[in-house]
Amino acid sequence: MLGGAPDVEEPRDRHRHIDLLVELAAETGADLDVHCDYSYDPGQRDLEKLARETAEAGLTGRVRAGHCCALDAYDASAAAEVIDAVLAARIDLCVCPMGNLLLVGEPSSPFGRGVARLHALFARGVTVAAGGDNKNGPPSSEAAW
Repeated sequence: MLGGAPDVEEPRDRHRHIDLLVELAAETGADLDVHCDYSYDPGQRDLEKLARETAEAGLTGRVRAGHCCALDAYDASAAAEVIDAVLAARIDLCVCPMGNLLLVGEPSSPFGRGVARLHALFARGVTVAAGGDNKNGPPSSEAAW
């Protein structure tokens, strides 16, 4: 299993991060676990890039993506495109609602506040798990109580 987090890169380097992960996984036969789109930015489309690269590299069914918060910020058409790509690549998603609600979604954010579009994902048949986050450092100090 290889892990990656394109969000730790500068925006201009995120796609290269994904390219390197996918290349290394294809070369070694490893599965991938990628934390991506950890923001409420509708312009962040790393999950879509990961899905397309996964399918092209023949890694279909061997990738899990975590967080995917930006999916909630997309308009319906963009969200459908990304979900289509995720389905084609058979990527499993793991959302982290507790951490993402506190760290990504501001109280003034629209409904959803950074948790991936669960209803749309379930309706389309995407495998989705719920995970925990921040096990070693609770985000409570950053939460607005």
